[in-house]
Amino acid sequence: MAFGFPLVLPSKYACGFDPIASLPTQRHLTQMLRDISNLSLQFILDQSIALLLAEFSALGLLVGDCISLDTKHIIAWVKENNPKAYIRERFNKYKQRTGDPDCKLGCKRRHNRQVLEPSITPANYSVPANTIAVGEYYWDTVQGSLLLKFQSGVS
Repeated sequence: MAFGFPLVLPSKYACGFDPIASLPTQRHLTQMLRDISNLSLQFILDQSIALLLAEFSALGLLVGDCISLDTKHIIAWVKENNPKAYIRERFNKYKQRTGDPDCKLGCKRRHNRQVLEPSITPANYSVPANTIAVGEYYWDTVQGSLLLKFQSGVS
């Protein structure tokens, strides 16, 4: 039993268990991911990397010739991301959110506009700067994946 999910052990799957009968539903998994501590996830990541490096070393593979990194933000499960909710300090990055203690304030889309010449403040029809939208801000967490290219090593 891993992570509280009993494994059903049929012989027809090469992985040694029936993934459809053994793995949790999406609802159960997302609830578990919300409840698990960051320290536990960091431990799993560190131990997974250590096991992979030990396996690569046993196979004689050299690590780290080519590295690719990709990140994906996941919008946090907090009330500050609900545009219909009235929240006084919605985008105060120094106030940690209670719904997801690991989330940070981030920008999903940002429009970078290059100003060719400095604009002069118009005498008529001026627009306050705090009403101009330059991006979409959310409280989110970031997940990353790392890809390494290996070459066979010679002992």
